Amino acid sequence: GAPEAKIFEVRRKKVKGVVEPVFDSISSKGVMTLVPATTGAKVADVAFCGEADNLKLHHVSLGIVGCDDGSVEVWDLDVDYRVGADPRYLASIRLFGGDGEGGVGGVAGGKKIVCVAASVAVSSVGNNDQHDGNASRYRIAVATSDSALHLLSYDVETTSLSVDFSIEDSAHKEGVGELQFCPSSDHYLYSTGKNNSKEVFSWKLS
Repeated sequence: GAPEAKIFEVRRKKVKGVVEPVFDSISSKGVMTLVPATTGAKVADVAFCGEADNLKLHHVSLGIVGCDDGSVEVWDLDVDYRVGADPRYLASIRLFGGDGEGGVGGVAGGKKIVCVAASVAVSSVGNNDQHDGNASRYRIAVATSDSALHLLSYDVETTSLSVDFSIEDSAHKEGVGELQFCPSSDHYLYSTGKNNSKEVFSWKLS
């Protein structure tokens, strides 16, 4: 893990004949830095929550940090970083202790956080699975080194983070490599295995 995660700005430009701005460049220097709230903890992975329109993420509001001490943190990124404002810490929960002992999520046995993923709020109306663009809750998925998956919920109004449930065996023999929520619904999660595995599993979440 790394002691911090640097966030860069994606710059877009307007192109004649195109309604939406298109990708231009990435800032040469980080515009924000995420440092785990727990002293000495290191960043294992970072994910982002935000609002999407027509399946395109157009505004990032939250940063989700998975740490090597077993904690998952939520940070407010909707700050004026152009004038030097720092991300604001909102909430955290510890799935297991730094020595692998069980935490509030019941994860134990020397586990480590491998990767995290976060859902987005979808403003285009399609079905009951979609958000309305003003999400009061975001779902967070965490994979640990024992091939387990853990589903968390972050409540925007109360700024509380809680564990919903865990899937003890993800069926990835080599371990989970990456996670991603379906861009149009937080009821579906996709997982891939490590080591360039071609296996992709789809999970229907309650």
